[in-house]
Amino acid sequence: MKCFLRAELDYSTSDLSRLVTVLINTVIILMIAVAITLLISRHLRRLSQASILQSHHKLLGEKVIVTKTAGPETNGMFRTDSGEEGNCFAEEWIYPGMPARITNYDDGLYKVRPLHIDYRDLSSKEDQNSKFR
Repeated sequence: MKCFLRAELDYSTSDLSRLVTVLINTVIILMIAVAITLLISRHLRRLSQASILQSHHKLLGEKVIVTKTAGPETNGMFRTDSGEEGNCFAEEWIYPGMPARITNYDDGLYKVRPLHIDYRDLSSKEDQNSKFR
């Protein structure tokens, strides 16, 4: 009977060691799969960021037309001659229909600079308004 118990004990130890070996191999394979997935993800993210930046940089310097304005009249939307649209902001007052040039891109917003603002024209309008008061 002692031999039978000893054989059974050896058999269960062997099963336990096989189970541990299988679990360790499974964990190692999963860790390798996670590492490969992480590398692929980083590579694809880098490629997509490069293509996004290239598409944004293609618009830098391009002439656009402001289509809508909102808020303090320095935020709005634009459309290019090729039909691309986007959100924009300016340091100066902009209005729909105004021609502008894209000067920068930051966090989903294009910075635009109005192409021509005739400050003399604006000051003459202010002078006319003050005459009527």
